[in-house]
Amino acid sequence: MPMRLKRSSVQAGSLLLPAFILCIVGNALSAFPQNSSAVPELNIVYPREGRTYYGAYARFSGATQPGNTVSVQDEEVEVFASGAFAGRVPLEPGDNTLLFRAENPAGQTTERTLRIYRAAPLKPSPADPPQFDKEYAATPDDSIELPPGAEIIVRVKGSPGMCADFRIGSPKPAIPMRELDAKEGGVAGVYEGSYLLQPDDEFVRASITVFLRRKPDAKAVAEWSLPNAKISVLKNKTPILYEARRSTVDLYTGPNMDKPYIEADINTWLEYTGCIGNKLQFRLAPNQSAWGKDQFFNRLDEPHRRPAGRLDSISVRRLNRAQVVRLSTGQRCAWTVFEAPEANTLTIRIYACQLDSFWDHRSSKGDFQDIRARQAEDSVVDVEIITKDRPAWGYDVAYDGGVMEVSLFDPPLLAASPEKPLSGMAIVLSPGHGGSDSGALGGTGLEEKKANVQLAELIAQRIEQLGGEVRWIKRDADEAVDLDERVTRAGRLGGDLFVSVHNDSVSLYDDPLAYRGSSLFYTHTQSKRLAMDIYDQLLLIDTAPSPRGVYQRDLRVTRKVTRMPSALVECRYLSHPADEMDLLSAEQCGRIADAIVRGIVNFMQQTDAP
Repeated sequence: MPMRLKRSSVQAGSLLLPAFILCIVGNALSAFPQNSSAVPELNIVYPREGRTYYGAYARFSGATQPGNTVSVQDEEVEVFASGAFAGRVPLEPGDNTLLFRAENPAGQTTERTLRIYRAAPLKPSPADPPQFDKEYAATPDDSIELPPGAEIIVRVKGSPGMCADFRIGSPKPAIPMRELDAKEGGVAGVYEGSYLLQPDDEFVRASITVFLRRKPDAKAVAEWSLPNAKISVLKNKTPILYEARRSTVDLYTGPNMDKPYIEADINTWLEYTGCIGNKLQFRLAPNQSAWGKDQFFNRLDEPHRRPAGRLDSISVRRLNRAQVVRLSTGQRCAWTVFEAPEANTLTIRIYACQLDSFWDHRSSKGDFQDIRARQAEDSVVDVEIITKDRPAWGYDVAYDGGVMEVSLFDPPLLAASPEKPLSGMAIVLSPGHGGSDSGALGGTGLEEKKANVQLAELIAQRIEQLGGEVRWIKRDADEAVDLDERVTRAGRLGGDLFVSVHNDSVSLYDDPLAYRGSSLFYTHTQSKRLAMDIYDQLLLIDTAPSPRGVYQRDLRVTRKVTRMPSALVECRYLSHPADEMDLLSAEQCGRIADAIVRGIVNFMQQTDAP
């Protein structure tokens, strides 16, 4: 008979590390033999020879034998018990030569030099003769095809204090540009202007030419045709359609592709309204558009009607642990989901869709409080699904033919005992990175992909000891699985929780000794408490002076896994030698795995199962 676990917590240290487990390299903390009479080994992991840096500092890391001393640019740095060292050095603009020296107690030394380059900061262009800086990243820098009303923004760098303008093609009059102040442009002499494409424009791969003048309307003293900018105006009476070629495809708010906000299932038709390079723009509604990467779409060559769905019926069915709300739209449409767990509400916004009528639909099975649909605006339909008593454990959205199926999952049924608190649970584990993608690197050369797999194995053993089932996305450090494939496998595996196991690193510019400890990341609100519970347990064993925290982030793997609570745990900072030593220690790895599993148990014990 399934039972509901009562609210309680698991005490630190209650999960024991089997004696036979060795983590990564067992208890060996050094990458080199500890022989004080040997010529010092000196391995430099960062920086890499010949690399270009764009900041004022470069971080370094490497290893020697424990007991040796290491200096960088004649400044001694700390060598940790593993032999690893780390820090950062200031860089001058241009070429930099870094000197690393290791010395053993016998006075023997080994030296290595590395040459790296720091890109010079922007400097004003010469005032005389007037000229353009053709090394500056001028925009636009790609072919553009957009409809009338779209804005073309032109930015260049040249001699400061001039009057600047530009032309698209030759017949049009010059369009004035303004010189940005040095703070806005980064340096004096950056000019910017814009032009709205007009209905009578007939540009077909027209060039953009910019001009510098000493006074407005004076003769140009410098001109430059931007080499890659080709402007075309899109005028199509018959819709141009593209079809999504994989499930699912992300659509973005703008051509920078920095934040996805809409999804489209495979075979969804979208109306093309322009492109910038290989980035396609699609119409979602009269006043809304989205951008997608061209490699994920196929152009339909035959003329087709404009894509438009019509929501004409809503039905509900039970399928195992899920209530499935079926929205008949006739044609596949793009969508996005808004979560409001405090109101037990999930809102599905459907684009390129019209509503036949207004519904206030109530499920005859009594599993929902309300299902409501309304026309939010022209070609945009909102469907609100309001559950009873509690928010859904997770959800999934996919098309079955012309029917959108929104599956809302129940919490797992636990047949648990105090000795086996995870009985009835299936937990999906995803160790990060793999194959040629090693992830972060520690000073001793420890690869993140290997640390992730070893920690995941320890976590799996503890889950199974407590009665749970582990389902692996992968369990081999040499298997490369991209993020989309991980999400696909997670969907096939099912499961009740999803945990992605990683280890962190600072950037190439930050101080590696300033960051230690654990971080937890989640995307969806139903996953926040899982992340908090794991983090709270990690804090009990975390010796770092500045634990990193719990963050809501738009990480692809946690964003795409919605059918169950999902979290990504950054166990330690490989860039910090002390944290790397934790990952080189069987005992410390066991404590980390214990803490993660205690967090999972605590999360489940506070879950109200049906």
